[in-house]
Amino acid sequence: MARKKNDEKASEDANIYLPEINKDNLEYVDFLSKEDTISSGSTILNLYLSNNIDGGYRKGTAVRIHGPEGSGKTALAVATEAVVASNSDRYKDYKTVYTDLEGGLTINLAKRYGKNVAEKIDVQVPEELFDITIQSLFQEAVSLFSDSSAILVTDSTDTLKTIKQKQLDEENKKLVADGKEPKENAMMEAAKVFSTELPKVMSPLRMHDSLWVLISQNRATPNPYEKNAAYHVSGGNALLYYVSYRLNTKEVGKITKKDPFGNEHKIGQIVEVKILKNRGTGKLGEIKLALYDQYGFVDEVSVFDWLADEIGIIRRQGKTAWYVADWLTYDEADLDSDGNILPDENGNPRESKKFTRSDMINRFLKEPELFQKARKKCQEVWDVINADLAEIF
Repeated sequence: MARKKNDEKASEDANIYLPEINKDNLEYVDFLSKEDTISSGSTILNLYLSNNIDGGYRKGTAVRIHGPEGSGKTALAVATEAVVASNSDRYKDYKTVYTDLEGGLTINLAKRYGKNVAEKIDVQVPEELFDITIQSLFQEAVSLFSDSSAILVTDSTDTLKTIKQKQLDEENKKLVADGKEPKENAMMEAAKVFSTELPKVMSPLRMHDSLWVLISQNRATPNPYEKNAAYHVSGGNALLYYVSYRLNTKEVGKITKKDPFGNEHKIGQIVEVKILKNRGTGKLGEIKLALYDQYGFVDEVSVFDWLADEIGIIRRQGKTAWYVADWLTYDEADLDSDGNILPDENGNPRESKKFTRSDMINRFLKEPELFQKARKKCQEVWDVINADLAEIF
């Protein structure tokens, strides 16, 4: 009995500190417009980055995407380039360049995004990676950003070495082969070059409202000649400092489907994107996105799951497979000011329309207007949350 009273008191105490929602406070919330941003390709990620479903990364910035192999880093970067390539009205005269330094881009861009989009993304694969140095990477970036507006994806920074580093590597190989100690830790040289060269890119990057996405992944042995080598981040502190956004990705679940014979196959994965640095809105957090092998990130799936699992305004009926969302399945004229269903024209009561997750997602894919309705609801919910938080301060 005492425990119940304590639980009730704790609940009451919590409610004392919940401020009334006042949408007037939205004027204090950082809202980045479409004109100021480059879309990430994800409605939910755009909200975190800009407080705007149609926003995204602030123009004139650099982004670092980091994570283990196969965690959706490339797909996340390519999604941004695909949005830019497919929307010539919003991103007029933008170049989209994907530098595939590892030669590992396995995504069929034409199949995933269409032939027209694929043709606009300039995928560059160097013939000889040994001839490319970190210095040459920065020279090419400065040249690209100085001449035009561009989205540049570098995949990945881990593969590159400095001129001195390459020389030290060759010398160290010989020393180790002769049973001698290597001269020094050559890996520190890359961080030094990043710290001197990266600032030189920032001015031309801002000049034409461009975006540079730098991909890196976990590496267990930064120096093959050093004992007990730990995980590292290529680029050192300079890369962490100068980028405006830091995103970490990892796989947290599998998407499977059964074939006609009852066998289950993996067709995708759930990717957790952790936002560790955000100079757009300052918001940090974690979101989950649905990545399909054949289609990339499917925004319709992520929007449904966010509204259902994170926000709860698409409500599951108990432990069944059914959901209800009157605001989604009824027109606004059929609901009162509190969102309750109004009787029909004959005065008869109407019930909530039930649907399954897959049925509604398929409707999103086939009915763009219905999906836009769901996206707008994401914005409404986000605005209320921000107005609520604004009052605390």
